[in-house]
Order: sequence, then C-alpha cells, then structure tokens
Amino acid sequence: MTLPKEIRKIAKAAKEQGWREDETASGHPRFWPSDHNKKPCTFSGTPGDQRALRNFLKDMVRSGLIWPWPPPKRKKG
Repeated sequence: MTLPKEIRKIAKAAKEQGWREDETASGHPRFWPSDHNKKPCTFSGTPGDQRALRNFLKDMVRSGLIWPWPPPKRKKG
C-alpha cells in the first residue's frame, strides 16, 4: 500500500504508539488504536485534500494518537 507523504508521517507515529494498520476492501488505509475499546480510523480522502487530512488526524487524536497540534500547513506552489 503506497500512502501519501502526510499519511506516512501519521502512520509512522501511530505504529510507534502501538497502532496497527491495514486496508479496507476498497483500498483505503485504516488504523486500529492500541486501545481496543476505540473504533478504527479510516482515511478516504485524496492526497491533496487538506480538509480530509485534518479531519482524519482529528479522528486519530480522538482515538488516542499523540500528535503535535496543529499539523503544519502545506506550502502552495
């Protein structure tokens, strides 16, 4: 599975914190928190969709991911 650069950074941090990663039947990356009482987080946006990326990251943080907030903004151009 090839992930966009921003998602790879989040995936690396998540794996270091005990999360596991797999893929949905439709090919979207899905992350399972180490706390089994929390639901998995799925990224279904396009790589350039910053709103989808921020919403996904918020879901990950709500499920227990420790992440410096807010994420850096992409440079235009």
